[in-house]
Amino acid sequence: AYATDNYFYMVIDRPTNSTWLTTDMGDCSVGEICMDEDVMLEIARDDDNPTEADLADKKGWYLELAPHEQVVTSAITVFGGVTFSTHIPTVPEPGACSSDLGTANVYNVRYRNAAPSRPGALNRYEEIEGGGLPPSPVAGQVRLDDGTIVPFIIGADPSSPLEGGLPVP
Repeated sequence: AYATDNYFYMVIDRPTNSTWLTTDMGDCSVGEICMDEDVMLEIARDDDNPTEADLADKKGWYLELAPHEQVVTSAITVFGGVTFSTHIPTVPEPGACSSDLGTANVYNVRYRNAAPSRPGALNRYEEIEGGGLPPSPVAGQVRLDDGTIVPFIIGADPSSPLEGGLPVP
């Protein structure tokens, strides 16, 4: 798996369009979605954000991950922001007696165009302190003693994969 190029995909479903999966498929076979530039928009990890016009006639987008990077958690979408985590293993030196935990990244991107969704974030991803394999993100709502209902997400903060906070609206 170390030599495999990995991607994260967003596919736009159009259930009211019965010909959605059979029209405008570029070089793809009927009934499948492939990485043809006429069908899916490729977004490099550090590219600028695509515009609505870039995405208008696409069936979705796919986000290129770094070399050797793999998605290792489930993804969750809250308020239009998608959160998932990845891992880049570190290959130990021959004869080494120890290894590190590799690099863990958390991605927080907008569902529509893969733009960064965390306020002030310049990148789609941020490195998780300590590396390793983070747990999958979790979201929900909690009712406080005063009756207020507050949404939360755990696993979207790069300072800790266990840190909870408010999801970005």
